[in-house]
Amino acid sequence: MSDEIKEVFSLKSVPILIGVAGFLSTIVTMFIDVNITLSVRWTIFLSWLFISILIILCKIINDIKKRKEPPGIRTSEKPIDSLPEKGIFIIRKNDLFAHSSVVGCFWEERDGVETIAFVGVVHHVQEKLIQIKVIKNIINPQQFGAFSPDGRSKVIIRPVIPFDIISELNGD
Repeated sequence: MSDEIKEVFSLKSVPILIGVAGFLSTIVTMFIDVNITLSVRWTIFLSWLFISILIILCKIINDIKKRKEPPGIRTSEKPIDSLPEKGIFIIRKNDLFAHSSVVGCFWEERDGVETIAFVGVVHHVQEKLIQIKVIKNIINPQQFGAFSPDGRSKVIIRPVIPFDIISELNGD
């Protein structure tokens, strides 16, 4: 916060403030006789001061808002389509899913409880889509209908797998 205030009141902004004050002064003296009353000068000065402070505060709020926006990285993906004959789920592009990385496909049961359903590998990365190929079935996909549209809505794909699944993949 103090960096933003220092930036606003730095030497770069002083000539701009002087220029704005001079511009307002020129416009006012062209149309209003400021020698008649003292209150016109004070009104002009206070309105200029209020507008300047308002603009500075809006800039600071806008900069803070831009800085606090989340990066938008999703830690999981839901399949948007599937190719059941090939055992492939299709998800949206996500930087956490690198080519040939092992991923966990979790089945979402009632009340948001997730259990491991499949182990997959990132098979193909495209510009907007990623193909996840199932390499190990923990549950029977036909029994739960995991590749059907209703079943896909219960599948959550994460770029991690549980530790105990690694031994099952190695065949130990």
